[in-house]
Amino acid sequence: IRDIIVTGVQTCALPISTKGEDYSRLEETWKEIVAARGKWLAAVAKQVGGVIENRTLGGRGSATFVRVPEDKQRAAVKFLLDNAFNTPGKLVNPAIVNLFRYSGNTSEVANQQRGLLNTLLSSSVMGRLFDAEQQVGEKAYTATELVGDLQSGIFSELKADAPKVDPLRRQLQRAYVDILSREFNPPADASVTVPVGPPTRRGGFSPPARTSELRGVARVSLEVLSKEIAGAIAKAKDPATVAHLKDLGAEISQALASKK
Repeated sequence: IRDIIVTGVQTCALPISTKGEDYSRLEETWKEIVAARGKWLAAVAKQVGGVIENRTLGGRGSATFVRVPEDKQRAAVKFLLDNAFNTPGKLVNPAIVNLFRYSGNTSEVANQQRGLLNTLLSSSVMGRLFDAEQQVGEKAYTATELVGDLQSGIFSELKADAPKVDPLRRQLQRAYVDILSREFNPPADASVTVPVGPPTRRGGFSPPARTSELRGVARVSLEVLSKEIAGAIAKAKDPATVAHLKDLGAEISQALASKK
């Protein structure tokens, strides 16, 4: 199982193809490995902001719900940064993938990474982190710490003497900035008009209050990231990396300038 999570490699008892046939069996096995890897990584992500339920009855045992300890949440984030958010070279090895497809060779991995990032930065996880901070104080793993750890790991290339970001990592970094930027420019959605506020004089309802713990953290984190990107651009020599970083810098500036 760990081989599937870490490297995306699994030993297959069957031959990848028979002489004279195509590589459909190899493609099927590859997709199964990607899917299994995704399920196990998702299980790790559940530790962040996680809650353990104890099936106890009144007068027996302790609290029904307890928080996943801070150290286990930190370990889960580190595991994801080391294994989920790094480019799995063996899984996207051209010598393998090019045998059965010519386009979208990395799309499954990119979608998997984006899904994990959306989960970690979701409003539900942020809400549980907020609850934990309120309940256990300094022993809690906070939203600020989570975003800080993710940003440091996802943008680790910026610290290099000559930063170079590979295509998969560029997509991941773009997804990260997009998620934080949405806190200032939320997408138009009919669900936002659901009457959850008090009635107005005109008979309508006031918009829901913005209570996301991510908004304030996102502003500070993007301000820090903007400075780090500017410094990395000055050091970078790879044209694709320079273009990518300049685009991210512009997107961050636009998001922070929003009046919403």
